[in-house]
Amino acid sequence: KITADAVVTKGNRYVKWAGYVMVAVTLIVGAFASSYYTANGQVSFITNAGGGLVQVDETHGWNAKAPWQNVTKWDIFSRDVEYTGGDPSFTQGEIGGPFIQASVNGGAIATFSLTGTYDLSNADYEQLFTTFRSQDRFTRQVIQPELLKIAKSTPSGFSAVEFRGSGIVTAADKILVDTNQRLEDTGVVFTVISIGNPDYPDNIDAAIAGVEEATIPFSVGWACA
Repeated sequence: KITADAVVTKGNRYVKWAGYVMVAVTLIVGAFASSYYTANGQVSFITNAGGGLVQVDETHGWNAKAPWQNVTKWDIFSRDVEYTGGDPSFTQGEIGGPFIQASVNGGAIATFSLTGTYDLSNADYEQLFTTFRSQDRFTRQVIQPELLKIAKSTPSGFSAVEFRGSGIVTAADKILVDTNQRLEDTGVVFTVISIGNPDYPDNIDAAIAGVEEATIPFSVGWACA
């Protein structure tokens, strides 16, 4: 027989267990809110509720913070830059975008891809975060403008034939050196930059093909001599 006292006792037991569950959930949520993970190659910026920077943490692994503090992470190593025909994008220091167009010596327009890799290992992380807050904002406002400015001016030192031939390696090296010089104060260091074979308008392509065909008999004859 179920009595009123039994119902009350059973109800109290459910309330007690519900309380235990709530405490456990609160402790778990609090533990996650009070910890963060910094992966290898990342820097974590700890800010208070008002946005003030409290700590710059480069320690790899799990670390503790106050529940009311926020964490922003920047990726530092091997950030890729790819102007390969895609839509503009900025993600954790990586940049994507459309092909680059620039004038070569003589005025012809070359359309080419550019890819590269850089890191921020020499940067003053605190200064960068204080100034830009967002890594995407930093890449969009600083790295991309300087890189594109140099990438679009460099081809003017090469003829259309040179920029499609052996000069393309020299041009990529020049972009690498000049960009690193321009960004030296920020701590950005490009380790590699490559340029894809450029496309030209049809009339320029035809002229280049004519030049290449004209040099083949001479080269063969010289070699045979």
